[in-house]
Amino acid sequence: MEYNIITSTDKNEFVSKVNQHVNLGWQPLGSHQVITSKILNRGSDSHYNNEYSQTMVKGTLDIKEEVIHLLKTLKTDAEMALDGSWDCTTQEGIETGFNSQIDLIEKTLDKLK
Repeated sequence: MEYNIITSTDKNEFVSKVNQHVNLGWQPLGSHQVITSKILNRGSDSHYNNEYSQTMVKGTLDIKEEVIHLLKTLKTDAEMALDGSWDCTTQEGIETGFNSQIDLIEKTLDKLK
């Protein structure tokens, strides 16, 4: 996994940098941060300065949709076995049901390695 922190004192530049990184395959990690600093000048003049930052990561595993598909498939198969519409005790039931489930589980687990 790659890790980067994007910073800018200009809001529009900051948004542009984050969007550029997203287009290159980076993902924001957590929310952005804004630090406001008071800058004191000689005399009574002072102003505030904002610095925006966002942590970005690349190369993380995103298999949410595949896990949702896996769980829905397993749920449907279990419901079919319980209501009798799928006889999981026959050789055909084992080959078409359990073997398919095992293949789907193994495919998903391989992506987690």
